[in-house]
Amino acid sequence: MDVTVPDLRLIAIAHAVTIHTEMAANMERYGRRHRRDFSLTTRLLLANVRAIRSSDYVQAQRVRRRAIDEFHSALTCSDVIVTPTTPITAPAISRYGLSDAELNFGQVVEVMRFINPANLIGFPAISIPCGYGCRGLPVGLQLIGRPWHENTLFRMACAADSVVVRQRPSLYFDLLGEAGNGSR
Repeated sequence: MDVTVPDLRLIAIAHAVTIHTEMAANMERYGRRHRRDFSLTTRLLLANVRAIRSSDYVQAQRVRRRAIDEFHSALTCSDVIVTPTTPITAPAISRYGLSDAELNFGQVVEVMRFINPANLIGFPAISIPCGYGCRGLPVGLQLIGRPWHENTLFRMACAADSVVVRQRPSLYFDLLGEAGNGSR
């Protein structure tokens, strides 16, 4: 059955305000002497977070409370909410991204669209592989459950995982450290 949870964009904003202000508060313990060890992207993010007011944080917590109520309501009629893990397959990483920790904020917002709510409200969620996109990249399915019902998520994830066809991508890295071209 379809369920509707309103204000998903607002939930994403509340998640960003919450996670970034908590990150900035935690980073304060490292002091200024370690700031130059952070990437430029991290330093810019921490500088931008200083513009968030305490009233913004309070408002984000109000959105969090409403989201908790909405998800509780949506889960009264079903055991889990099923969403894609991400709305797109893995994006390409630029050559600068590997060495300079480049971050594309727009891309991050898009990739995290479906995982923000469970993270913000603290509901258990699990992501499982469920197939492959047109470029052969894996696609994930997210299951969000009721608080304290992780066992339901594990059972459903195990059942779903048993029907997913596995294929090795054309480019892979095995855990023994041998890069390959897809042959076994």
